[in-house]
Amino acid sequence: MAGLTHHDRRPDWEYLTQCEYRLKDLEKIVDWAVKYLPDTEAHWCANRFMGHIKAIMDPFIGMSRGYPVDEAVNPTDELRIVPLSEFLEEDDDQYMRPATTVYESLLRSSEAYDAVYTHLYAKLPHCRGCSCL
Repeated sequence: MAGLTHHDRRPDWEYLTQCEYRLKDLEKIVDWAVKYLPDTEAHWCANRFMGHIKAIMDPFIGMSRGYPVDEAVNPTDELRIVPLSEFLEEDDDQYMRPATTVYESLLRSSEAYDAVYTHLYAKLPHCRGCSCL
């Protein structure tokens, strides 16, 4: 992992996977989808698929990294109505853990997010038969 502490290096896929190994698992999901998507499939939307991947990516890369993952709400729980004043008083940054390393600062950057997104999106087949076209 030589050179990983150099703060001026632009993030690329290989560099980022050395900082966060779980990104390789995201690539496996994309590779699996590409491998098992039939060539005869009439409808495929790469943008919709990437919407699902983005939801998985958020805890690992980009500006959402550093926030604890919200616990899933049990659908049988009662809906809690929060007054607007209470909602506005909450500070979104209160739970974010500080970045203590160069790696962590890099992984939280929008450039790192863009590099990962671009790498994964480029692996997908083009949209066909979807509303994007």
